[in-house]
Amino acid sequence: MRGRFWLILLVGVMLLAGCGGETPVPPPMGDVDRIAEEADRAYAARDWARAAELYEALTRARPHDADAWVRLGWALKATRRYEEALAAFAHADREDPHLFWSALGQAQVYVQLERWDLAFAEYQRAIDIDPRKKSPHYQRVLLYLRLHQDDAAADAALFGLYYFPEDETLRALWARARGRH
Repeated sequence: MRGRFWLILLVGVMLLAGCGGETPVPPPMGDVDRIAEEADRAYAARDWARAAELYEALTRARPHDADAWVRLGWALKATRRYEEALAAFAHADREDPHLFWSALGQAQVYVQLERWDLAFAEYQRAIDIDPRKKSPHYQRVLLYLRLHQDDAAADAALFGLYYFPEDETLRALWARARGRH
């Protein structure tokens, strides 16, 4: 009698858990490929709202696709849905912690949110991942200048010049930082 009670209770719980409607059902594989193609087209066309909608659907169907999470983050950032963008980038980082575009996207979102320490940390992470990309070097120097941290801006420019010794933009930023003393 007692065993039957637990069996009925277990079956009831399983049925109730299945009826909640909370677990999204991924679309069929052909549909997932179509969604991915449409999402990529919307992203390339800079139709950020549409891209965000499609990448949200794609990440539900492919939750371990780090690149889809990164693109979702950038689309959400472009639509000023900053906290959601940070969540998408964080998910991408859980899948692959060495994604340059995730670190750069997070840095830019933190700048928008005026969370300076986190922005600098993410710029540094982007540089650590790929020091041969100029963008985080420039953006980090410009943020230091914006915050009137001229010595830090000069140091960051010199660090960038280590990788790009002939870069005139970094030279000009270094001179600007040194000239503001």
